[in-house]
Amino acid sequence: MPERLKIVVGLLKSHAGTGDKYSISNEFFHILMEEFFKTFIMKNSYIITLFTILLLHSSCNRPHCILDVYETDFKNQSKQTIHGNKVDVTLPVGISDFVKCDSLFILLSHDPNAQISVYSSNDWQLLGSFCSKGRARNEFLSPSMISKQIFHNENGKIMLPLREYRDEIRVLDITKSLETHNTVISQKKDCSSIYYVFLDNNIDYKFEYIPPKIDHSLQKSVRPPEFLIRRDENQIKKIKVYPRLMSMEDPDYDSDIFYHGVLYKHPHRNLIIQPLISMDYILFFDIDYKKYYLIHQKGSLSFEDHISAIVETDDMTQMYEGKIMTPHFGDVICTDSFFMTLYFSGD
Repeated sequence: MPERLKIVVGLLKSHAGTGDKYSISNEFFHILMEEFFKTFIMKNSYIITLFTILLLHSSCNRPHCILDVYETDFKNQSKQTIHGNKVDVTLPVGISDFVKCDSLFILLSHDPNAQISVYSSNDWQLLGSFCSKGRARNEFLSPSMISKQIFHNENGKIMLPLREYRDEIRVLDITKSLETHNTVISQKKDCSSIYYVFLDNNIDYKFEYIPPKIDHSLQKSVRPPEFLIRRDENQIKKIKVYPRLMSMEDPDYDSDIFYHGVLYKHPHRNLIIQPLISMDYILFFDIDYKKYYLIHQKGSLSFEDHISAIVETDDMTQMYEGKIMTPHFGDVICTDSFFMTLYFSGD
């Protein structure tokens, strides 16, 4: 036994009968640990080396996505065609978004006098105009809808959450606004998140998408995206989806472009989808049943592929494998029975 280790053991014995279990100083503890690691490492260096190699090997073979992925073919599906009817109605200028709830059709526009217009979907008559532009308590400077989310509160009133710039949520009471012919805001809340939807029709209960973390000194992503269920700052649950970023052939090119997509929620259930903009994936998150998975167009680019060089032309057009990179999925409408999405990569 090394001499210094004998001294420490002797000191341990001398303290055995004192009843003071905290009487050994940090100095003796450090000596004990130092001698232990010296002995262990010298005798087991080959084990440590082998363990390190296995650890590096396993980390290199970890999947880029750990959820179940169901391969399907939605690219060539054209059996069903939806035919719409043209509506003869005068609409506000500069429509940026819309949502339907019950028999109400609600438009968001850039009209400074009324950025929200409410129509009846029965006869397309204008029922009310709200949210004039300004800084007053019931005015908006730059409102936007939150993934077309609209719901009924516990009293059956129709509530439309709006984001004012990116740092505040305001809930527009559509029912009371129509009754009083004034803009009625029922709730306000600060919010620093960017991509989220509300669970249980509660603006304090959110499902969030956190984009890849970018190291600005490296000008590239260093952490994969995250998905959070947040009740407040002290109750946050993370759903693990991406253990690591995709493999890129060009180290100067960032893979974050492949992860982006808007969240959309079922009208009544805590069921969220995220169609990706740059890949043929749709992510599903059934929060109530804790079931999370993806569907993927078979044969298309996947998270497990090694991404070859992406070329950027003189006009800033991005090319991948000789083809122009175009959006895959676009806007989404969710109903009780199905969701409908724009798909730009079909035949």
